[in-house]
Amino acid sequence: MKFLKKIVFIPVLGLVLAGCNPSSTATVTVAVANERVARAMGQTALSGTLNSLTMSLSGDLDLTVANFDAEDTLLNEMSLESSATLDLKAKDLGKETMAASLVATASLKLVEDDEEVFNESVTASAYLSEMWLYLNATGVGELLGMEEANLKGKVNVEGMLDLEALPVPTTELTSAEFEEMTGMLETMLMEVETVSAKETNGDLVVTYTITLEDIVDIIVAAATFDNSEMTTSEIEAFRQEGMTELAKLVKINSAKIVVGVSKLGYLNRLDVDVDVILTIENYESDYVDYEYVEVFTGKTVVHIDTLVAFAMDINGNVTITLPTDLDTYPLIEESQNF
Repeated sequence: MKFLKKIVFIPVLGLVLAGCNPSSTATVTVAVANERVARAMGQTALSGTLNSLTMSLSGDLDLTVANFDAEDTLLNEMSLESSATLDLKAKDLGKETMAASLVATASLKLVEDDEEVFNESVTASAYLSEMWLYLNATGVGELLGMEEANLKGKVNVEGMLDLEALPVPTTELTSAEFEEMTGMLETMLMEVETVSAKETNGDLVVTYTITLEDIVDIIVAAATFDNSEMTTSEIEAFRQEGMTELAKLVKINSAKIVVGVSKLGYLNRLDVDVDVILTIENYESDYVDYEYVEVFTGKTVVHIDTLVAFAMDINGNVTITLPTDLDTYPLIEESQNF
């Protein structure tokens, strides 16, 4: 179908800096907010000099997959519960003095037809200092097929890292190309009906509440942004086809995206809170009355309930605190199977 063939995953991101009283909170109009977020998206994506970075992420996911036959009888069901956190700090990127720390946790529980298949938790940390990489992880043995349940050790990475490749590569765009790109992003963002934006202490935060209609309108806006050949009636027919097709596939119980932009104009926050149900109809080819026909054999229903909070700061002041026991980490030999 023409509409579904043109669907691309379009990141709906959000907001930017302001230059008013840093001690006040002010409401920002939707048009201004979308214009700023579009430019921040471009600036973040195309920024080439990355000196320091902090990043944090936390997320929870509940996923259920149920298969039904043509009579709507449940055949089997699988459920997944998982959560994860991540904190990353890095400075002096691309230099021999580069330092970094990474701390992460994850848990995963898998149940199939009321029988627990997997239930594990993992914690891990990594530190980079003076070209030595220190690793410490618990609960990774089964996941990595190791004899030991835990991993702890250090390895010298001098000469192993391509320092020049670490900064984010810059895409060379002319000013006209940059304006066209951000203009398209702004056009797509303007298709979201429910938007609120506030600016506090120079930082801008925008909240997008997403509906199925918004998704269709965003896709249509992207597909027709630089297409002057389509008439108004053709665009509307394209939109109606999209609504019909996506309504069969997706039900949005709730969907909210919160985006922030730092004083420097970079995206620094992305929170996603989504509760959706996907229904996928299954068909098989069958030979009936001397011709092949598609026969409905059942459906797969996927319920996704997830909450992800992501924060990032580019080229800010970064302080990295290393553990005091790094001298106790054993040397990882080349022959060790980690």
